[in-house]
Amino acid sequence: APVPQGPNDIQTVGVFLEEIAYFLDDMERDIWWLLHAAHQPAQCAIQIVKGDEELQPVDPNLEALISKMHERAEVHAEDHANQVRAKIVIIPAVNQQERAVLNVLRNLKFHCNGKIEIFKMMKDA
Repeated sequence: APVPQGPNDIQTVGVFLEEIAYFLDDMERDIWWLLHAAHQPAQCAIQIVKGDEELQPVDPNLEALISKMHERAEVHAEDHANQVRAKIVIIPAVNQQERAVLNVLRNLKFHCNGKIEIFKMMKDA
């Protein structure tokens, strides 16, 4: 049975890409591609992200979580189009299960030695 979640378990989350944003631009990739890369099956685990990997499909439940977060992030970006945030992706209404999916991004390694940070926004931005 699903664990009931209180209002404190839902939060707006920012994903700070720092210099990895430039890598993503260069490789024509995005955070959603990175999420798929971060959740590859163990036998296909990526040591250092190069951007040219051929990714295996992820678990359908995980795919659904990623798609829902992507939709919410897109709507938020459209609603706040006047705010430039090239290196931060804001995802509203992230639950604990989605946060766990996002947190795996912290483990990715890049040649530029950049890191992805996941953080709770102080208020809805």
